Amino acid sequence: MALPFIVLFARERLSFNAADVGIFLTIQMTGSLSMALLWGKITDKYGCKVTAGLSSLVSILFLAAATMPLLFHCFPQTVMYGVYALIGVWTPGRQVGFDKMLLRMSSEKLRPVYIALKGTFSFPLVLYPLMGAFILRWSSSYGILLGVTAVLVAGGCAFAFTLPDRAEL
Repeated sequence: MALPFIVLFARERLSFNAADVGIFLTIQMTGSLSMALLWGKITDKYGCKVTAGLSSLVSILFLAAATMPLLFHCFPQTVMYGVYALIGVWTPGRQVGFDKMLLRMSSEKLRPVYIALKGTFSFPLVLYPLMGAFILRWSSSYGILLGVTAVLVAGGCAFAFTLPDRAEL
C-alpha cells in the first residue's frame, strides 16, 4: 500500500532530487536480481512457509526503516539506500515464496486453474495504492501511511507462519 509512495516520500519530505531517486531504484533492482536465487535456495531448503514469512518480515523492516528519517531526523540518504535495498530483497522473496506455495498446493492437473484463480483474486490488490493515496490525503502523513501498511503486513506475516509446513505441501 505504501510502496508507490516511497519515491514521493523521498522527494517531497526528504528533499531528494531525481538523481538520488535513480540511485535508490538502481539499488532496489540490483538487490532484486541478486536475491532471487537466494530466495529460491531458501525455499528449496526450508519450504515456502519460511520464505513467505521471511519476506514479510523484510517488508516490515523496510517500512520501519523508511520512518527513521521522520522520527530521528538523521541520515536520510543512508537510510533510504537501506530501504531500497530491502525492497529489492523483499520483492523476489514474496514472489518465490507465495507463488511456489501455490504450485505445491495444487495438483498438476489443476495448476492452470489455481494460477488463473490467483490472478483473478489478486485483482483487488491493485486497489491498495488507492487506499494508500486515501490515507495519505486524509492524514497528510507518510508516517501514518507507513505505519498502517506495517500493521497490515504484520498481519500477513503472522498468517504466513500459520500456513502448512513443507512436509504438508
